[in-house]
Amino acid sequence: MEALCVRAIRQVRWWDYDASRAPLGPSRSILRPENSVTWLEIYLSRWLVVQLNGRVLEFWDLENELQTEPGASLDGVEGIVSGGTIVYDGPDSSTLVISTRAIQIRRHNIAVARAHSLDIYDLDSIMSALSSEMSTGSTGTIKPFQTLTYPSAWTGSGIRFIPNSPPWLRTKSVHEGDIYLSLTEERMVSVGLVAHREEPEGAEGILYKFERPYYLFGLESYWTTAICWGKSARRVTSMLATPTRAILCNIAIPSDGDPLEDWYSYMDRIVVKWRIPYGENDFTRCLAFDEPTGMSVIAMASGRLWIADPNAIPMEFGDAFTPISSICPDPAWPSSHPTPWLRVNTKIRSWDEAFNGNPLWASSVEEYYPGKNRPDCYGGATWFVNEVLHIAGDRVIILGRHEGQGAHNVWMLTADATVESVKTHIETGGRINQLPKIKLAVDEVPARRYAVWRHRVEPSDELYL
Repeated sequence: MEALCVRAIRQVRWWDYDASRAPLGPSRSILRPENSVTWLEIYLSRWLVVQLNGRVLEFWDLENELQTEPGASLDGVEGIVSGGTIVYDGPDSSTLVISTRAIQIRRHNIAVARAHSLDIYDLDSIMSALSSEMSTGSTGTIKPFQTLTYPSAWTGSGIRFIPNSPPWLRTKSVHEGDIYLSLTEERMVSVGLVAHREEPEGAEGILYKFERPYYLFGLESYWTTAICWGKSARRVTSMLATPTRAILCNIAIPSDGDPLEDWYSYMDRIVVKWRIPYGENDFTRCLAFDEPTGMSVIAMASGRLWIADPNAIPMEFGDAFTPISSICPDPAWPSSHPTPWLRVNTKIRSWDEAFNGNPLWASSVEEYYPGKNRPDCYGGATWFVNEVLHIAGDRVIILGRHEGQGAHNVWMLTADATVESVKTHIETGGRINQLPKIKLAVDEVPARRYAVWRHRVEPSDELYL
């Protein structure tokens, strides 16, 4: 208890006043199999829970610096974990509850955070349905009583529920049952969302609605590959992975006034900064952050877990670490296109010119970018639709890329559109902006992770998906 109190006092000084005291290197490394880590989190400021291959859970004691094997492991978890919580059973025991969806229970409701929306379920209805399934042996679909689409049709990345009322609310009025969460939208701006619980009127039940978003800070760096919030929503850690090094940064959010009023000074506060050994051949997979201790854990595609502890002495790197071979960074997409990709030099037009005019048409994608259409190709067309757009099925999409910001604009055509119909429309004098379509939200974090990997296997100033 004394050690935790000392840590807490130091954290206030380090994070909010004096970042210069931070160490310059990770304090420990844990080695797991290559490309195996699919999720990790720190609990009770001591236990590191790691999921391998979307199935096995391992439990590591971060206070035991000599530990080389997990203290316990559990096999049989189906699906990649997205979050969990500790339930206290008594003074000496607790239970870890995990889920493959980000969930939160508020009074009599359960909130499930999805990529594009927040689904809210009635807890009594869920328990009744589960009881019925157990007695009859049949299964059914439980529908939410309300779905809240994120503002501006955002796709949420790094979605995390905030357990308690955050300090940066515009008004200090807190309503029981309100739902708080943070996410990173496609422009790499971190926002806070509050789903306000309204009292029922007449025969209508409880309804929620989003308040105006809280723009907490913007990460303008193109090299941002991971973001992790602290549970109080006052501090956040982000990973910047350039082609030659990886930097861990923290940002403190003001607890009063406009969160963005003085955000540039907070962007400059670095808690831990170090160069990952042989980082030019490695790749960020997952990031966990424990706000009370300031400890962060970064999992790399090589299988190495780097632990950054502001209170520990940075470790020395010796000959025990050997260079890492070039690896495919995502086990869900085991193949990759050959590098370097072949290129056809063409005149680059602005997006407005391409969108309003007739684009250059090529029906033989494989001729210019071999492997682009392989369904298991990392960075390929299928990968982009699944990981960046989060849509399923065969649809025709139009993709534009802002070269200055590295952000994407994506539109999806109507269900009856085909590649041939689009080609005919263009060849007969039609323009892209005349086609019926809807704008899609874009999850830029996976796209930037791909760009970092691409830079490392094929250095180039032009990164095209």
